Amino acid sequence: TTTTTTTRTSTSTTTTTSLTTTAAPWCSAAGSNNLVIFSNYDGGIINLQIDQNIPNIVIGVSSYEDVQITVSGTYASNVRAILYAGFKSTRTTNCALSTSITPSNLGTILVRPAATMTNPFSRQNSNILYASTCVLDQMTGGGNTADQLVDYYKTYFSSVLSTTKAGVVLYKMVVQYSCWAGSSTTYQLSTLRCCPTYQY
Repeated sequence: TTTTTTTRTSTSTTTTTSLTTTAAPWCSAAGSNNLVIFSNYDGGIINLQIDQNIPNIVIGVSSYEDVQITVSGTYASNVRAILYAGFKSTRTTNCALSTSITPSNLGTILVRPAATMTNPFSRQNSNILYASTCVLDQMTGGGNTADQLVDYYKTYFSSVLSTTKAGVVLYKMVVQYSCWAGSSTTYQLSTLRCCPTYQY
C-alpha cells in the first residue's frame, strides 16, 4: 500500500489528507452514528430492514440508474429521512423500473445536486451522481469519489437534523458497481459492512 498526500477542498474548508489505496476507515461502531449510504452504478432494488435501535437514522442513496428503496423493520420509525441523490438515468435497465422511496413521507429525490467538496481523482466535481468504489486516490470512471458522497450527505442531513456536520456520523457505507440484490433479498442494517467495495 502506498500513501499519497492529496488536497481535497470542501465548500467551507480546505484540508490535506493522507490517502491510501485501501478502503476509507470512516465508519463508526454502533452508538451515536446515524448515517447509512448506498451507492452503485447499475441501481436496483434495496429492501432495508432497520433491526437496530439507533436514533435519528438518515439514509443516502446514489446511483447512475434508477433505485427502488423500501425501509421497514422493528426500528423503522427511527429513520428520519431518506434521500436519493444521483444521476437517475432515463434508459431502461433490468435492475429497477423507476426511482422511488417507501415510506414516501420520508423520501426526497434530487437529480444531480451540487457537490459539496472536490477530489482531484473524481471525474465529477460539480454534481453528485454515484460512486462505485471506496478507493479515494484512483481516477473514477465518470462519477464521484466516495468521500464526496460522505461530505454531501453529512452536509444535507445536518440541515434535516438541525445539527452540525459533526452530528451526522457515518455508520455503514455500501458501495459496488452492479445491481442491488433485488426484491427477493432484504438487507439487515446490523449486518451491512462499511467500505471497502464488495459484492453481495
